[in-house]
Amino acid sequence: GSIVNITLGNRNGMPFMVHSGAARAAIENMTMTLCSEWMESDVRINCVRPGIIFTDSGFENYGPAKDMFLEKVLPAQPAKRFGTPEEISSATCWLLSEGAAYVTGAIVCVDGGSA
Repeated sequence: GSIVNITLGNRNGMPFMVHSGAARAAIENMTMTLCSEWMESDVRINCVRPGIIFTDSGFENYGPAKDMFLEKVLPAQPAKRFGTPEEISSATCWLLSEGAAYVTGAIVCVDGGSA
């Protein structure tokens, strides 16, 4: 079997969101711990860590603040763009596939280089 956890890029911390950052770091630690514990049962466990993923419906939830977010955050992204849902699903499908049969305990960053 194969399990893929999905968290959120928080390697540099998340100001005013310590509770969320701690929970997401715990998921990554759980991934690395359980991959060793469940290996004998032929279960692989990995994690995908997305950066900021753009969807129209997601950004609409921010209302007027979305424009400020786009103006301030987008230029700071090393890739100069946000990710897409398809990029996250591609990484996830690969980790679930036989092509990743030797991959376990990995944290795959799909974040355009944002730390």
